Amino acid sequence: MYKYEEEKQFVFTDEGQRLLLHTRDALNALTACAGACTVDRVFGKISAGSFDSWNLLACIDRLVELGEFSYVDLSNAVATQHRILRKGPRS
Repeated sequence: MYKYEEEKQFVFTDEGQRLLLHTRDALNALTACAGACTVDRVFGKISAGSFDSWNLLACIDRLVELGEFSYVDLSNAVATQHRILRKGPRS
């Protein structure tokens, strides 16, 4: 099971920083069109097979932690891949 605190260390590696920037660019492009996107759209925007899904989730969670993006709904009723992200911190 994915746990951000365990996966977070990857984000601070060279490979992790590259994926973080790529993830930020993908999220910026996706949210520029509609203002929001689902996590699975981020996965689709980034080349399949070139990353570990938990590493990508850690990059997304780091961007949320930094306040660049936020989850619209934090309830556990929604599967992770269907969670909605928007630009900016949670208000």
